[in-house]
Amino acid sequence: MEVACSPSYFISNMIKSILVIGGIITLSACNSPNKDKTKENETAFLVSSGKGLADCQNLTTDNKGNPVISWVEGEKDESCFYYSVSTDNGQSFNAPTKVLPTLGLSPHHESMPKIAFKADGTAIVVYQKKTPTPENRFAGAIYYIQSFDEGESWSKPNYLHADTTIGIGRSYFDITTLPNGEVGAIWLDGRKKSRSGATLFFAKTKNDSGFKDEIELDDKTCQCCRTAIFVDQNNNINVAYRDIINDSIRDMVHLYSSNLGESFSSQKRLSEDNWVISGCPHTGPTITEDKDGLNFYWFTMGNGQGVYHTSTNNHGNYFTERKLINSEAKHPQAASLKGGGTALVYEEDFKTDSIFRSRIGISIQNEKSKKDLLYITPDSVDCSYPVALGLKNNKVLVAWSQKDKKLTQVYFKLISTKNNITIQ
Repeated sequence: MEVACSPSYFISNMIKSILVIGGIITLSACNSPNKDKTKENETAFLVSSGKGLADCQNLTTDNKGNPVISWVEGEKDESCFYYSVSTDNGQSFNAPTKVLPTLGLSPHHESMPKIAFKADGTAIVVYQKKTPTPENRFAGAIYYIQSFDEGESWSKPNYLHADTTIGIGRSYFDITTLPNGEVGAIWLDGRKKSRSGATLFFAKTKNDSGFKDEIELDDKTCQCCRTAIFVDQNNNINVAYRDIINDSIRDMVHLYSSNLGESFSSQKRLSEDNWVISGCPHTGPTITEDKDGLNFYWFTMGNGQGVYHTSTNNHGNYFTERKLINSEAKHPQAASLKGGGTALVYEEDFKTDSIFRSRIGISIQNEKSKKDLLYITPDSVDCSYPVALGLKNNKVLVAWSQKDKKLTQVYFKLISTKNNITIQ
């Protein structure tokens, strides 16, 4: 394990984390032990090094339930995957681990590298590398590596997909821990060149031997939109993605497996948006669960623009009529809250002082169906591609990319959902 965290790392982070919020200057660092926990709703913390480009953030939990934040630092051949674990419910994060076998990965905000943990603690990192050819500039492969010693060492990279033909586009994957403690993955694959669109595949790990027994889920999906895989409370594996319908409509669909991924249902459309577009929107769906069933959020411009919501409590046999959340929002991500309800985060463009910027919005819906809408980033910087994770004690962790003075870095903020939260 290469640890990119030294005394200078903490000093640098302390300097870069001086934020003026409501006239109060708070000095903080990623692992500051004396952090004022009462200010957790008011402070954003820098988790990347601050020395170069950092983005493609993601959030998950390890096999012990600890929050894990991951991101990419560096550019081109120096791009590398990092992750860090919190042992205090997201208030701070340990020194980051640099995963050297991923050096030279190809980052993408809608297809960021990710880490998942088996029940036995095995860590699996999935990432992509582009290898363009004269015939296909989008060609590449998806790889995975495993660590059996908490990130101290890693296996050699292996292909996620059984077909390794050069010149094929493969991307837009998602991974999750399955009910049996293994890890499942879905991805878009262009190996079937005779079909327009991409093919959606699923595979799962088997003991220490990696991903095995891939199966095809759909043969005509939108090629460049994020996919989502989610395990619900009944141990069903749910998958959502943007499908191509009647050769021109690009709407969201859902399918599921009730037998640990041995087989899947047919796909059903979340909503008849009927978005006709001869291109790829580069924005995918997100799934959560509450006491009323599964919730789905997505962006569309079909019969109205914005981020919409629908839900189902019967495996998608019936979806509620879609409801507009925000007509200006894009790139939605959502998280189930431990106390019930959902936290939805999204990116929103706005104009200030004749300059267009992006900010991060969040919508909290508790069990009483009361919603709080607020923005959690300052108007003085550009913020984008948020991700969220529900935590214990009525908390939600949010991370995003933030560009200030031409340098993009990764920040996180811990937010309490117990009481009403206000716009900063």
